Amino acid sequence: MGWKKIATEKNICPCGKGTYKAVWEKDEWNRVRTNFCLNCSHKRRGYDAYFYEYQVNGLWLTGFRWVESKVLKKARQFTLQSEFYIRRSKKLAEDRYLDRWLDFFSSKNKRQIWEILSQKMPCYCALPTFYRHVKKEGLTPYLIRFFRANNQNALELLDVKDKEIEELNVHARWFDKEAENLIFRRKSG
Repeated sequence: MGWKKIATEKNICPCGKGTYKAVWEKDEWNRVRTNFCLNCSHKRRGYDAYFYEYQVNGLWLTGFRWVESKVLKKARQFTLQSEFYIRRSKKLAEDRYLDRWLDFFSSKNKRQIWEILSQKMPCYCALPTFYRHVKKEGLTPYLIRFFRANNQNALELLDVKDKEIEELNVHARWFDKEAENLIFRRKSG
């Protein structure tokens, strides 16, 4: 089957001297993708489309903007730096607290575990979904996967305050914010 064009929109380039075209396509699985074409000789060289996700009333949307290539490159360097600090933070948390996490749940049944996790994470999955995940992969592997994906929440649940991990997370947030400031042309903080 493939992708089917569902909408096309022509817009004025941010410089005001040309246009760009947005084309929305949809496939048989209801996935949607957007392609952009910059038709402005003034801006074409040195600009790239930057895509980002944002939330409005619980609905995730994808936005985009044209960003100077050199600015986008610097922002991506900041993002890579942030990811480096996040990986270090997660590794440290796992090395220090994963056993404690597993011990915390060792004397609890599945429903108690689900209640604890769903109280900590308001958008956590429904009980039948939790049971399905645990049945498929096993309780311990599920708890390990949860810890790895949500280690800040897991550490809060364990009431852990680790200065070194928190410093790594602060650095990661700073680099993320700097990347965002560059892309959206805000003053650095």
